[in-house]
Formats: sequence, structure tokens, C-alpha cells
Amino acid sequence: MSEETHPEHDDAPVHHNPAPEATVNKAPTTTPATGPDAPMITKSKGNSSRWVLGAVLVCAALALFWPSSGGKRGFLDGKLYDSGDHEVFLSTRMAKVTLIHFWSTWCLPCLEELPEVQRLKDDYADDSDFALVFIAVADDEKKVADVLGDRLHETLFDPDWQVTKRFDTHKLPESHIVVDGRIVDSFIGVTDWGSAPVRQRIDAALRAATDG
Repeated sequence: MSEETHPEHDDAPVHHNPAPEATVNKAPTTTPATGPDAPMITKSKGNSSRWVLGAVLVCAALALFWPSSGGKRGFLDGKLYDSGDHEVFLSTRMAKVTLIHFWSTWCLPCLEELPEVQRLKDDYADDSDFALVFIAVADDEKKVADVLGDRLHETLFDPDWQVTKRFDTHKLPESHIVVDGRIVDSFIGVTDWGSAPVRQRIDAALRAATDG
């Protein structure tokens, strides 16, 4: 896996994305034309029938192709790589509640908080409803291996920010709690993973997911 270039950074608590800023595609909203120049709309029985048929076809298409959870790949899923350079889809590493942690060896704050994130993963290791997925962004595998050692297998690689941008992540470190394919909570910047308030947010997500 080739080494990605990245901008210079300092000791600020977060780092800006070296890739172009992520964007979220939003469905455009339209407003019906009004005023004297607005086109006249005529209705007829034949037009009404065609509208009904068109609506049925659109609904059928949405039902067929709309991304959903339950093992199917949705908008937040994507192709990553493991330490052996094998393709891995994010969805295969997720549980009922998943904490996705974006980090990199070129991000000093990421390295400073890494032991706490690993401790969090160890503390919840016995909870089958929870998973913590590390994603190294635009990073070099050798540098990651030097940092993680025998825990290298715990991280996945996103060399070109493709999955990272799906989470609208533009700073590192950044983490998101995902339940049923939806982001329910986010942690932007360095986080005190051992603090009671942070653990309570994770536990609340677990209770909501398992009690439902």
C-alpha cells in the first residue's frame, strides 16, 4: 500500500483533512413557479392516470435500490483494506452498536489518545453487541505497524478517504457511534475515552439498540 502525503500539522487537538473537504450530497428542493410567468398546469383524466402509474414505478424502484441495514451495504459502508492488503467492507466488522474511530500516525493527537481508545476496546471486548473499528486514514502500513505492533490486525486502512468522507469526517481524530446504519453520536477531536460521561453515551446507545 503506497504512502499517502499529508499536510504539515501542529499540536492542535484536531487536524484538518488533507483531502478536499468532504461534502454531503443533499437532495435539491424545488419551489413551484409562481407569478404571471409561471407555466399553466392543466389536468386531465389521462394525465392523472399517468401520474399514478409513474408514482407506483418510482416507489417500486426505491424499494428495490434504497440502501438499508440488516447486513446490506448502505451509504456508510465502503471498501477498506486490512493489514494484508485484502479488501474488507466496513459492514463485515460492525455489530449492533459500532464505534468507528478515524485516526492516523501523522496525526499527533491521534497517537496521544490511542492507548485510551485501545483500553476502551478491551473494556467492551466481552460485549457481543459492541464493536470498535479503527480506520487508519491516508496512512502508511509500515508506520501503522510500528505503532500498533501485535494489534495491527485491529485496524483497517482507508488510503484515499473514500469511506472517511462518507461520514463527513474532515478532522482527525474523529469517532462516530453507528446503530442500524445510522450515526447516532459523534466525538470530534481528542476524547477522554475513560471518562464517565463518554462511557455513559456509549452505554446509552447500547441500551437503546438492545432494548429495542
